[in-house]
Amino acid sequence: MERSRKIVNLAFVVVVLLTGCEERLPSGDSFSEAPGGSRSALVKAVLQGDIDVASRLLANGEDVDRKHWGITLLGHAILSRSCDSDMVQLLISHGASLDADSNEGTPLTIAATTGKQLCFDLLLKAGAKKRGATSSGESFLHSAVSGRNSNIVRWAIEAGEDVNFPNKEGATPLMTAAYLGAHEIVDVIVSAGGDVNLSDNNGNTAADYALLGGNKDIPEKLPRQ
Repeated sequence: MERSRKIVNLAFVVVVLLTGCEERLPSGDSFSEAPGGSRSALVKAVLQGDIDVASRLLANGEDVDRKHWGITLLGHAILSRSCDSDMVQLLISHGASLDADSNEGTPLTIAATTGKQLCFDLLLKAGAKKRGATSSGESFLHSAVSGRNSNIVRWAIEAGEDVNFPNKEGATPLMTAAYLGAHEIVDVIVSAGGDVNLSDNNGNTAADYALLGGNKDIPEKLPRQ
């Protein structure tokens, strides 16, 4: 009974832990009308990747930081299938806020959460800053791990992210990586000091997360000490 309760609790924690994952982030080119049926020509141009129209509208004074479905235009450009680097550069050149928060976090957080390396690099070059923990206790490293991009994870760690930082459910970035079966990221975090012995608020370790995610080969990387 106790084990069953732990599994149920762990499943709930995983849902909370992975709410920043790419799977829940809508693709920028899949958006339709906003509630109420209206959206500006600039929003439409960004969602469709129409550089010429977007450039003309921005030159005529359209709001570069307008939000659509609670996400900035820069965020939507990042969410396009492969990161619309031309649109990202256009929006940045017209003064788009690099650190504006939205439903999915700042542009840099969105790039990290979706693993979009090109967008991530463009934002860093333009001066974007990583944010601190969110209201749900997710660190920037949690977001980077969710994006499954080991290079971004390494950058976050080198930028000072705490590899053992727990969210409000007590789940660490290592637990996220273990659940996702992200072998390389598990290795990166462990090498950087990730503690395999830590447990979340329900007593689940990274090895438990790995098993819940169906990754039976991950626990051997996480020997208890």
